[in-house]
Amino acid sequence: MFLCTTATSLFLVFSQLPASAGTSHPATVSQAAGSIAMQLHYPPKERAAQKQGAVKFYCELSPEGKASHITTLSGKGEGRFEAAVEFALRHGRFNPASVDGKPVSVMLGGTVVFLLTKGQPTIAITLATAEVDKVSAMTNYVQPQMIETDALFRRKIFALRDKYPLRFTRNPGAVVRVHVDAQGKMVSKKIESEAPPNGGYGRLLLDVADEEKFIPAQSNGQAVAGDFELVADFGHMRNPDGAPSTGTLLKNDGY
Repeated sequence: MFLCTTATSLFLVFSQLPASAGTSHPATVSQAAGSIAMQLHYPPKERAAQKQGAVKFYCELSPEGKASHITTLSGKGEGRFEAAVEFALRHGRFNPASVDGKPVSVMLGGTVVFLLTKGQPTIAITLATAEVDKVSAMTNYVQPQMIETDALFRRKIFALRDKYPLRFTRNPGAVVRVHVDAQGKMVSKKIESEAPPNGGYGRLLLDVADEEKFIPAQSNGQAVAGDFELVADFGHMRNPDGAPSTGTLLKNDGY
């Protein structure tokens, strides 16, 4: 779904996604009171300076439509845009995803674009990150969403991590791009980026991806094939069961 907002109003650029014929439906953005769209505002200083920007976000979405475990990415000097997106995600809500008629937790990604059209502030929201052409075209498209909680995702990573000789660095991480067909089945996957290169984190994330299930992408309300970005920041990742995360553990072994 794609929305725009100006300084004084909020309006749909494309219509609300209709219900698809399948049994799963992705999370979407609405213009209802309390939605993420209603919480988004163009930063005043950026508007005054005639600045534009774009922010990617990744998060877990609860069955109630509330975002958590939020990660945002933006370009240099776009910190206020990033802060505006984080505020909206923490205070607004989405229409939740559902499977077989029941709301479910999903992990999703999206892009918020801050534009000035003839001096008028405009904010566009799309639930797509992996396919740049879909983001830039501003089409009525929602990329695949992973049926998972952040805690279960991290639990799978910690269960598999000992299989790989991981190279430690200051900010280890990886992004895996997954191609999902119109039935929600993963058909291919590849490492999109990794730090450090060949550090083992990408291979670990590929392994975790094999266990995941997806809600397929939708275009104009119809299930279609699409790409999903699986993002992991290993440097700040914590084991949901309380064990130490990546890094060095110092243990006093005295008697």
